[in-house]
Formats: sequence, C-alpha cells, structure tokens
Amino acid sequence: MLSLFRTNQALANILLLIYIALLRGVLFYTGEPVLPKSAGIWSFEFYRWVGKDLWLLPWFALCAILFQAIFINFVAARYRLSEEITLFSGTFYILLCSGIGGLANMPPALLANSFLIVVIYLLFDTYRQNNPAAAIFNIGLWVGIGSLFQFSFFLFVLLGIIGLNIVRSWNTREMLMLVSGIATTYFLCGSVYYLCDAWPLFVEQQFSSNLAFIQFNAHNTTVSYIERGLVLLLIVVAILSQGVYAYKRNIQVQKFQSILYWAMIIAAVTAVFHAGAGTEQLVFVAPMLAFFMMYHFTKMKSNMAETLHLVWMLMVILLQFHNFLGF
Repeated sequence: MLSLFRTNQALANILLLIYIALLRGVLFYTGEPVLPKSAGIWSFEFYRWVGKDLWLLPWFALCAILFQAIFINFVAARYRLSEEITLFSGTFYILLCSGIGGLANMPPALLANSFLIVVIYLLFDTYRQNNPAAAIFNIGLWVGIGSLFQFSFFLFVLLGIIGLNIVRSWNTREMLMLVSGIATTYFLCGSVYYLCDAWPLFVEQQFSSNLAFIQFNAHNTTVSYIERGLVLLLIVVAILSQGVYAYKRNIQVQKFQSILYWAMIIAAVTAVFHAGAGTEQLVFVAPMLAFFMMYHFTKMKSNMAETLHLVWMLMVILLQFHNFLGF
C-alpha cells in the first residue's frame, strides 16, 4: 500500500482521503465523543459553538488531520527535503495522528497544530530572502493565533527566534518584527473582547486557567503507554539518525533539519507549561516525526518498507479497537 504514495503527483493527495478513512473511520464506531477542555479563548469559543453536537468533533478532527497532511506534503516537495519527492511525510503524519486516541475529539492541540506547520513553512521560506519582513511578521502572527487555541503554543515563539538565527544571522530588527506579529494578534483579539464587555472572559480563558507548571493529566492505561512509547521510540530513532538525515544533503536542507529538531524540543517544553497536558500533546511532535520517517522509508528496500508500514497500520487499528479487545 505504501507504494501508492511513492509519487510526486500533487493530485495523488486524494489517496490520503482513502487512507485516513481506513485508519480513522473506526473511531466513529468505537468511542463516544467527549467535549475537550478548552486551553485558549478561541478553543473555548469553538467548543461553545459545537455545543451538544459532539458527533461533529471526530469529523472536524479527520478534516484537520487530512488538510495538515496535505500541507506537510507540500512543504516537503517545495523545499526538497528529500531527494525523492513522495507523499510519505503526509502519510506518516496521518499514521502518527491515528495512533493518538486523544485526537479523536478535536482537542486544542490539534487545532493549534495547523499553525505550527505554517510557522515551519514560513521559517523555511525566509531562507536567503532579500526582503523577509512579511514572512517574519507572519511567523509571529501565526504563533499568536495558535496560542489563542492553546496557550502553551505561545512558546513556539522560541522556534521563530531560533529558526531565524539558523536560516539567517541575528538581526534585532527582524526579532522586533516577530514580536510585533504576536503583539498584533493579542492587541486585536483583546480589543474585540474589551469592546464587547468580555474582557474578564478573555483573561480567564486565555491566561488564568492555562498557566501551570508540570501538571499532567494523562490516563495511565495500556493504550496510553503504547501511544507514548511508540512516539518516544520514534523520537529516539530520529535523534540517533541525525547524521544519516544530514549525510550528503546541501546546507539548505541541513538548516531545515536543524529547525525540525528544535521544533521537537520546544514541543516537549510546551507540555511542561500546559495545564493538564495529556497524550494529545504528542501531536506537536507529529509533523517533525513525519518528515523524519519520510527519510527512513524512502531509503528502505520496498518489501521491508511495505512490511513495517503494514505492521504499524495494523497496530494503530488494533489500538482503536482496544475496548472490544479488552485492553
């Protein structure tokens, strides 16, 4: 099946729709939707809009993951992250997200994750740009917007600062552009709530209820241990394979890979400062791991890649049937 995604045709992304339906369709039958706890003012507004129509959440989650996967494929192809252009990065993003059960109910982390992918894209886009002011401002803007869905996402401003120093040299003026993008987001959003006499709601939902340090709320079950264990294993593999990924790559790709590694580190930091962080927080490392798994599977022999992919798929599907299988 993996061979279907070994193509550089953009229209082949339609195959991801079939793939995600196969992997996540079972979630519509194996679980009762639960309204997640908001972690930012806009996730609060989103869940208030959903109201009692909880059946919509798995559909929203499916659509979000699908579009994020397509965008990840676009980033991989546009910046030639791999010598062979395939749809593998988006494919493995879907596979990773399907292995995290907490994403079925569209948690704030999944809402914010779209903006992480956009930030990575914009950082790549600033490389060797003569006039990157708009891209740098937009990095701050999208970090700010993402933090309105999950407040701890605000820490990805560090990725903007570090990433700009990787693809460009330190420039105080550019750092001010980045900060002004975030400030603009909060000024405009805060002003709207203030003018609507909802300033206390803004402060409570955006700041007061989300500020915490080492406050985890992950359910310690067999399934959650497997989910965390798999992601941890892939992170270790990605770290140990750093030299392999960079081997015979040009300077541009090596810089982009460094940004991806820093993004994984900052993703871990967000969990430390997020109130009630659960397994859904793992979604922040999924885009980076998807790119790294692309490297592994493009270099594997076809039969080995197909076998590992099939085993991984079956494990994900079994995890979603865990209630029926008694574990």
